[in-house]
Amino acid sequence: VAEIRHEGCKAGSGCVALLPPATPSSAPFGNIMQAFSAEQFRGKTVRLRAWIRVDKADAGDHAQMWLRVDRPGMQMGLFDNMGDRPITSSEWVNYEIGGEVEADAMSINIGVMSIGKARVWVDDATFEIVAATPQETAAREEFQKLYARIDAAYQSGTLDEIAALALPDAQVASGAMRQPMSAVFAAAKEELGKGAKFSSRTTVNQVRLSGDDAVVSTKSEAGITRAGSHSDYESTSRDT
Repeated sequence: VAEIRHEGCKAGSGCVALLPPATPSSAPFGNIMQAFSAEQFRGKTVRLRAWIRVDKADAGDHAQMWLRVDRPGMQMGLFDNMGDRPITSSEWVNYEIGGEVEADAMSINIGVMSIGKARVWVDDATFEIVAATPQETAAREEFQKLYARIDAAYQSGTLDEIAALALPDAQVASGAMRQPMSAVFAAAKEELGKGAKFSSRTTVNQVRLSGDDAVVSTKSEAGITRAGSHSDYESTSRDT
């Protein structure tokens, strides 16, 4: 259930609380969302922000803010549901997600999910077009060169140089699953040893800078040919 509240809010003027049912199932799930035309946002970098806090009932309770762009032919564009960084704080914290909207985007969907028996509070949500700073524009160009090196390494089958650049504790996260970056390279090298061929093209959509840290949003189009069969994959990543 989603309810408007006027007490316990961050700003004081009103907020939304996502409440579990009185007799919740073993894995309750709630979602509040909005969908709208992407026309005025095509080709633009957008940002969804909201203040969120979670009153947990069980250890696994959490919230996730999400953003999804829908393209023609039931294709998905920009997507982030915070699956690798769930919201668990009982304090009000300002979260943001974003990226570049595809030129053929049809609609944009935004929302907040509640997973588990917690009460999830949402306040002061905003969705806006943001302009990159000169530093972020320059960084985007440099990161695009780095990702081009990774693409070239996959296509040529020489991964050792790229693997050597990864920090020892680098990880890949997909939802709740995490694995060392070294394991990804090892699996790719094993496939190459069996005669597989890779193709890869990565586009840097957005770079956000904060001190010495950078968050890079990318879209990858990859293919793999093995044993006479070919598969194509399209994915989005958020690299920190």
